[in-house]
Amino acid sequence: NAFNGCSLDSISFNDELDTIGQYAFSRSGLKEIKKFPANMTTIDSYAFSNCYNLNHITLPDSVVSINSYAFTNSDVWEEDRPGSGISSITFGKNVQTIGAYAFGNGNLTEVTLPPKLTSLQKGVFLNNWYLSKITMNEGLTEMRSFCLGGTDLKEISLPSSLTGIAT
Repeated sequence: NAFNGCSLDSISFNDELDTIGQYAFSRSGLKEIKKFPANMTTIDSYAFSNCYNLNHITLPDSVVSINSYAFTNSDVWEEDRPGSGISSITFGKNVQTIGAYAFGNGNLTEVTLPPKLTSLQKGVFLNNWYLSKITMNEGLTEMRSFCLGGTDLKEISLPSSLTGIAT
């Protein structure tokens, strides 16, 4: 909760930081992350939740895990704040885990999944109303419930590695 509720505009992290903890920047008003730590491996649950002004994220290749609700706008619904939250994300090539609802209620329009991701967790992109394109990686084996619910997808190509789709 280090910066929870602050009015930060931007931040640059030092390279020695390996984890951004729970609720660290939740509701902070953060608009820009100028530089993520080069050695960061984990973004913990709710770390950047409800940062409505944070629009673009580029994660370093060192990131392996993005935990549940990490970037969610959990108290935003379409009629309340349309168009708020992250509109674009570039994943590092080593992301293996993206937790449930990690990008829920955002403003994403297009997503390219990282190459090492094996599962789309429950609600991971739920209610990204403008998400119209997702590029899935070969190696993705599972899609859990509501992972793409409330999006604007019209067409999707599923990878041949996919073995399960939840109801």
